[in-house]
Amino acid sequence: MIGRDYCYVLVILGISLFLLIEGSAGFLAKLMGDPQLICLIQNVGWMYLLMPFLASGRGFYQGLFDMKKTSYSQLIEQTVRVIVIILAAYWDKKNK
Repeated sequence: MIGRDYCYVLVILGISLFLLIEGSAGFLAKLMGDPQLICLIQNVGWMYLLMPFLASGRGFYQGLFDMKKTSYSQLIEQTVRVIVIILAAYWDKKNK
């Protein structure tokens, strides 16, 4: 397999996980004991649509031994994730 084939596999996997999470959000929220989590669980599913492109890009640059782009990508991803978590928690607390 070449890199393009792996990218296709990742895209299919990402779409499958997205659809699975979107479709089972109600069930997952019920398992967690809070039906209000349905919307939040569905929003998390969107990240699986971006995952193939992040993984392919990081893998490409790692293969070229250019770790700066990979590290910047991970740093930005983690920063955005923390900001989103903090804003969601603040918004949730504000609306209660």
